[in-house]
Amino acid sequence: MGSKSLAMDWQERLADSAIKRFFCKKDIKRFVYSLLPNEQFLSRPIFILGCGRSGTTILGELLGHHYQLAYLNEPREIWQVIPQTDVWSAMAPSRGGTLALSEGVVPSITKKKVRRLFAAEVRMRKGQRLLEKLPENSFRVRMIAEIFPDALFINTIRNGLDVAYSIERLAKADKWWGNKNYKWLMLKQYAYEAGYSEEIRHCNDHLTMGLLEWRMSVDAVRVALQNVSPEHHMVVRYEDLIVDPLSLCGALEKFIGLERSEEMRSFALNNIKRKTKPYGMENITNSMKKIAGNLFESLGYGALD
Repeated sequence: MGSKSLAMDWQERLADSAIKRFFCKKDIKRFVYSLLPNEQFLSRPIFILGCGRSGTTILGELLGHHYQLAYLNEPREIWQVIPQTDVWSAMAPSRGGTLALSEGVVPSITKKKVRRLFAAEVRMRKGQRLLEKLPENSFRVRMIAEIFPDALFINTIRNGLDVAYSIERLAKADKWWGNKNYKWLMLKQYAYEAGYSEEIRHCNDHLTMGLLEWRMSVDAVRVALQNVSPEHHMVVRYEDLIVDPLSLCGALEKFIGLERSEEMRSFALNNIKRKTKPYGMENITNSMKKIAGNLFESLGYGALD
């Protein structure tokens, strides 16, 4: 074991000893770990992008079975160190929560704190690199790239019709638009600011609202990634993930720079399958056509007549 590894082991033993002796809560352990030198855990972190219900969660779980990665699924409590990122909780209005955040909005001291907290989580989970997923980050790629300059991005795309119907199911159960619909209010605000005012006029139920969220999420990621080096981002289609997850395992390992993982492949074989039937284009209404524009066709899902 090298001197660097011995030092890391000593630091972790000391931290664990202090925690066990004086504290018992996980948040205290997180705080102690955040004070340790952890920058090595933030080399080439991976961020999964894409509209919610596009396969981002199952992709995160798949990659999370790789021993080199520590998977953080929607770690809003960390991101809320930047108050404006909160579009979900009851505190979102008082925090000035907003959907789209770009470079230059986060103070240097806050960026350092975000990095410390993420690094501490990776270390606590015994991982080597960070893997993170939060759908709202589809509108915050430039902010993330500023905080994590060597970040890798995985852009997850699914047929927007399937996404919209999936969002509708959760929204009817009051599990989608945030506290008092604040997330939807921010989506509407973004729509007016980003040139989707005509599309907003056709949003009259959860289904059409979900389709607009998909449209804007996909558009936002595609535009933002134009400014990211090609070797730092890749596209994963949900349909490919479901049909041939084993081939995708190899492609992901190559892109991220990971060793081969049999555990990841075992998870793929035993857990990745389509749970609902895809919706046909005959289900698209005139309002939905107005909202989607030519995005279905440009993504290869077929033209809307």
